Amino acid sequence: DSLCSGEPVSIALTPCLSGSSVNWTRDSTASGTGNIVDVINNTASTASTTNYTATATLNGCSSPAITIPVVVDPVPIAGFTYSSPCIAGVPVVFSDNSQFFSASGSNWWWNLGDSTVALQQNTTHVYANPGTYHVCLDVVTDHGCTDSICQDITVIPAEIVAPNVITPNGDGVNDLLVFSFLEYYANNYREIYDRWGKMIVEKDGYANDWN
Repeated sequence: DSLCSGEPVSIALTPCLSGSSVNWTRDSTASGTGNIVDVINNTASTASTTNYTATATLNGCSSPAITIPVVVDPVPIAGFTYSSPCIAGVPVVFSDNSQFFSASGSNWWWNLGDSTVALQQNTTHVYANPGTYHVCLDVVTDHGCTDSICQDITVIPAEIVAPNVITPNGDGVNDLLVFSFLEYYANNYREIYDRWGKMIVEKDGYANDWN
């Protein structure tokens, strides 16, 4: 049999003679009676083999022992990278960099955070609007072992939109010089000039708070 790390082992042991009791051991580290119900974790980077030994006993007589090998694959470690910065309207390239150890990848399932899914190992997507998107990747090996990973990515607008009016009179309307999407550009630098070309104010990291 072949399983993935952490999957339950379930093996039915049926003796030929009615009334017999069944005993089993796992590599001398665990034991039980009746059917084998167990869990094996493999945290290595290669497949491991666990041997179960079972005997049937009736009226003080025991059957020859049988050995049941179980191969346990390590689960993959899902991972991905993406091209940065992520800009609205510009293709974002998502690249799978999962680790598959003793088995190879056979299925990839991307949830790109805006109701879009993709089934390729690597994919490209265009986000229409700026914002934060929760992107997830599920990977499956050719032995059926799975893992998943999720990351929040920030998609920024292609450009800052400048205001065309400011009326700092305290009425709560257009009192501040506000640039749309400025929050995505924390390392901005702002200069303001009067109509004769004289700079009247400058600031690093402007936060839409000048009146």
